[in-house]
Amino acid sequence: MINGYKEMVMEEVHDAGRIKVLYIDDDSDLITIYVRFFEKSDYDLSTASNAEEGLSLARDLVPDLIISDVVLPGMNGIELCRMIRKERHLQDTIFMLVTGIEVDSGDIVEGFRAGADEYLMKPFSRDELFVRIDALLRIQRLKDGGNVLKREITALRGDRDRLRGELEDSRSFLAKEKEILNSSLKQMAMMVEERDKGVKEILRLEQCLKNDHKALVDLLAQAIESKPQYHRGHSSSVAEIASVISKMMDLPDDEIEDIISAARLHELGKLCIPEELAMKSPTLYSQAEQDLLVLHPLKGSGMLKMFNGCERISRIIRHIHEHVNGQGFPDGLKKDAIPMGSRIIAAVNVFDNLVYRGETMTADKALEMIDSHTGSVIDAGVMVCLRRYVSRNSGDTQGKTIEVRLYEVKPGMTLAAGLYTTKGAKLLHENTVLTQDTINQIARYNKIDLLEETVFIKG
Repeated sequence: MINGYKEMVMEEVHDAGRIKVLYIDDDSDLITIYVRFFEKSDYDLSTASNAEEGLSLARDLVPDLIISDVVLPGMNGIELCRMIRKERHLQDTIFMLVTGIEVDSGDIVEGFRAGADEYLMKPFSRDELFVRIDALLRIQRLKDGGNVLKREITALRGDRDRLRGELEDSRSFLAKEKEILNSSLKQMAMMVEERDKGVKEILRLEQCLKNDHKALVDLLAQAIESKPQYHRGHSSSVAEIASVISKMMDLPDDEIEDIISAARLHELGKLCIPEELAMKSPTLYSQAEQDLLVLHPLKGSGMLKMFNGCERISRIIRHIHEHVNGQGFPDGLKKDAIPMGSRIIAAVNVFDNLVYRGETMTADKALEMIDSHTGSVIDAGVMVCLRRYVSRNSGDTQGKTIEVRLYEVKPGMTLAAGLYTTKGAKLLHENTVLTQDTINQIARYNKIDLLEETVFIKG
């Protein structure tokens, strides 16, 4: 039953009739062009020449999609978007802003905060417009599918609770009515059989939910990779490294699965940013653009919260910009209050961007740069595992760094990385040459505040 929920959603959309689109622009020539765009398509197009007319039409038509120019006489497109979002029956309508003039990132941020789902620069081709519309409609359909699935699971859980209640009633009855043991045992056997069928059905449905959850993650990951971007393959690379580090830390299997999914989807919010930013090197971002992009985990987290079963993944993505010193974004969480998955992805995200998406930075240089923020921004325990991963897998450091246990350090060894306590405090800096006095100091401090067991030494 659950396997067919996507098909059910598509049938509901089909049964509802053709998709209604409202286009608002004060340029009559452009309206004529876009009317031609929608000829012989699966969409019914209505047009308006100003925001006031568009708002009135939207209230009457309740369109599936509104496309509005930003610059309009009287009320502009962003103000219109705010008005649309105040209309209860229009809150789920997809809203796309278009403009033919150059805008700065502040205007783009204002548009998204007003409730816009997409920002598109004019001129654009018919194919580009329809690809953007199709992508937005797919996301809307996935949301609708999640709601259908949630209702079905709620109903099935009610049946499960009912069966459990009936089973408890039967047990109580048997305890009180021992004199009719034979008939009671027969009734109990029937109840157990019914319960077993119910349990099997629940297990089957839970497996279906797990399969659908994986399909949803795969679909969204494909959507991220399909969007034109500066560093394609980043999310899958972060997921691969985060998986190895999670296993090094002996995390539970279900938590590792959540971390891998969150790593694959941690840039989901970037689906909503303009293409020119997605194609731009992060080293060239202005401060305003950085401020815009720091919001993308919140956008992605919010999108995932709409799907049942994605709550833990959503929370991990929300907090990837938190700092262990509590000065991060968005909630100022500190240390263990930050989900472990968020801490792992934060470190791996920086490393992958520096080494595999940068210009010439080596793994050694990247680790050195990240290490300068360990204990303040990056979790020290995660950093130890990241160094271990690089030492074992990266050609940049193969043969240059060796791992030893804390009790194996000897005078004359040089630290390849800082030495930290398990709570994240730095005891010794990178490039420290160990002496017997230093080793004695390490041993004394380890009695007070346990140190990380793995020490990285220059070979």
